[in-house]
Amino acid sequence: MEPKHLIYHCTPIGNWAWNIAELVKRLHVFSGVKLVAIAQGKLKDGTELPDWHEVRRSLPLTVKCGPFENDTELRETASLEFLLTKLRDLGGRTGQTFYAHTKGTSRGNSPPKMQEAIRLWTEIMYSQCLDRIVDVDKILEAHVCCGVFKRYGRFGHFPRTSHWHYSGTFFWFRNQDLFAHPDWKKIPRSRYGAEAYLSTLFPEDKAGCIFGDGITDLYNVNYLRRVLAIKDGSPRKYGERPRGPGVGTPISRAMQQRTVLPGGPKPDRAEEFFAGADEKLASLNAAQAVTGQKK
Repeated sequence: MEPKHLIYHCTPIGNWAWNIAELVKRLHVFSGVKLVAIAQGKLKDGTELPDWHEVRRSLPLTVKCGPFENDTELRETASLEFLLTKLRDLGGRTGQTFYAHTKGTSRGNSPPKMQEAIRLWTEIMYSQCLDRIVDVDKILEAHVCCGVFKRYGRFGHFPRTSHWHYSGTFFWFRNQDLFAHPDWKKIPRSRYGAEAYLSTLFPEDKAGCIFGDGITDLYNVNYLRRVLAIKDGSPRKYGERPRGPGVGTPISRAMQQRTVLPGGPKPDRAEEFFAGADEKLASLNAAQAVTGQKK
């Protein structure tokens, strides 16, 4: 059986602990490389993010974690190229990989109905992607990637080459196919870069969907409940036409140039931040133990 790997981005604000708990409940799924990048530094308002060790202690030692410099514009996109490169270098050239991030961390001040929708949306993504592994395997036999809430159309804030995406950015991909693509390192340099990434490499017929094929507005909790009432959660399959802002919207040349920057982010300090992360944590824990004994 092919190994299953994990790459994950955590921004430790808002509901990050709930997200990590949902992930930890399902870590048994992963038999291969497990990597978590933890954002560190300042938020847009100047607030300092919590120390990354707090997140590290929430995860077993089988998961390799490390701090990654926070980018308030790129968000989870900032660490994606680094995570992919580390995955490949640590033996993840084959097998299947799941990518996700701490969804909803920046929505703490949103209206209650929107927060309810985001929570339900995220619960569905974890459960459909990680509790239905047999179905994921079947889909990946015929597709390069697999995810939930597959949305169709061109959107003004997405690259011009993107005609579909997994709304919410939880997905699986076949490592061999992804790393064989000559442009696998070309991640769109925008806050939606991770969400658009696979659609800039592969056509929609290569992308399977395990739940929510053809959805539209997932920030609307009433719409999301209607999706749940449809068999397979797939409006597209059962005749509901995709609709909503962005579908078929013309994209200006300026927007195209802004959102498609070849090569993706190049975080110069990434290796410095990630290198020796577990060793640093062990040293910190040892120092705290000594301090506790002195008391």
